[in-house]
Amino acid sequence: MKKFAILIGTLAALSAGPIAAQSQLEPLSNQEVLQITESVQKCFSDASTEAGAEACLDIPRETLDIWLPCGDRANTTYEMSFCSGQIKRVLDRVLNTEYQISIKYEKYWDSESPTEVWDPVIQARVVVSKEEILRSAQRAWLAYRDADCLARIGPNTGYRMYSTNFTGCIASFTKERIMNIVLIRMGGYSSGEYSPENFYYDDYK
Repeated sequence: MKKFAILIGTLAALSAGPIAAQSQLEPLSNQEVLQITESVQKCFSDASTEAGAEACLDIPRETLDIWLPCGDRANTTYEMSFCSGQIKRVLDRVLNTEYQISIKYEKYWDSESPTEVWDPVIQARVVVSKEEILRSAQRAWLAYRDADCLARIGPNTGYRMYSTNFTGCIASFTKERIMNIVLIRMGGYSSGEYSPENFYYDDYK
């Protein structure tokens, strides 16, 4: 139940914040997107487990269900498509924020503790840049995400739910990628631990 307490507390703070629930289908302002993004980041830093961190990524959807006629209150194809697009917009902002923090993190450690690998071609050890490895991985992931969603959803032939389904696929991949980047920075893949004390937000923002 603890992991849900973080989510519920964050949503309560958002609901009581300066931005009131909206009754019209108006796109989120940049300030609203930033507010939700910062709430996700705070939730990440407060989470004590990987499962708790994953629950943080429900904040965009849960928040829009309150602010806009989304979720169970989305009664038309247009509303569902609109809400899906707004959720993707927030997740894109969260992903970019986490990615940029990780780039600064890897750049710092490239300078402080260079990584050397054996190059069999020149028969010598060479220094590799973990920052460049992450950049290359991100470019490859973006290409894979778009191609895979196209394969799953198919080309746009004009059917009404296409935008909702395709955007939903992109958003699903994006949520997974956000957690992957967070875990890489936290050492989760190597240690099996989610370590919020090593989050480095203040140092790498």
